[in-house]
Amino acid sequence: YAADPSSQLKRWIHQLLHSRHTHDVRALTYVNGFLASGGVDTVIYVSKLRGQRSVLELAPVPTPGLVNLAAENLIQLQYQDYIEVWRLGSANTPLDEARGMLPLVKNRIKLLKLKARTGHVILCSTISNEGIIAFSDTKGVRLFKLNLKTDGSNPPLVTLDHVDCRFAQPAHHLIFTPNGNTLIAVLTTGVVQLMNMIAVESNVLLQNVSSSQIHRIAVSPDSRHVAVATLDHGVHIYSVQSGQHICSCPILVSQ
Repeated sequence: YAADPSSQLKRWIHQLLHSRHTHDVRALTYVNGFLASGGVDTVIYVSKLRGQRSVLELAPVPTPGLVNLAAENLIQLQYQDYIEVWRLGSANTPLDEARGMLPLVKNRIKLLKLKARTGHVILCSTISNEGIIAFSDTKGVRLFKLNLKTDGSNPPLVTLDHVDCRFAQPAHHLIFTPNGNTLIAVLTTGVVQLMNMIAVESNVLLQNVSSSQIHRIAVSPDSRHVAVATLDHGVHIYSVQSGQHICSCPILVSQ
């Protein structure tokens, strides 16, 4: 640890620092007397170097889900630069005495693969029970309607219809309401917008009550309310129809 640059003393001083990381440290930064370190264990430690020493542990933020389920046994898988949609296989209803793995009577089928724009990576994705596919790469959000023609052909005939998107920026969270009428997006600018999938109208903006970044979002089963969780430990509830803030959960002191 170097002496103050304004001082005439140019001697190096060794600073005792006990790392609490359980795996390799991959990043270090020094800000205003604090040393922040991050590593393979996904935990960030902030150590105070001057005065009374203290270490603050910041728990890792879970990544958004990479697997989404929809009606008709559809499953969407998100990868770095593409997404896949499969139709899962099925088995007969098991007997009461059945044990172990059930044999499939219908095999899984890969329906489609959608790639991100060249040179871009996928940030988030979702699929509605009506077969609307939504995903965002680092350039913007894209929407498609999945059509399956099941006339006995195996695999079924798959076609895609482009759906107009009214989000101006990329998103890092996307979720449909259970009834499929609204697509909710947390844009990279921090704004939360609600897009009506039934009527062509302007997007509804949520009344933001926190300046902290949103890292989780969920919708009530009746599609009437949306909850967002922020990095400052806040949970805020909004109306899907109007975007108005309804209430916020109490914030407990984190240990």
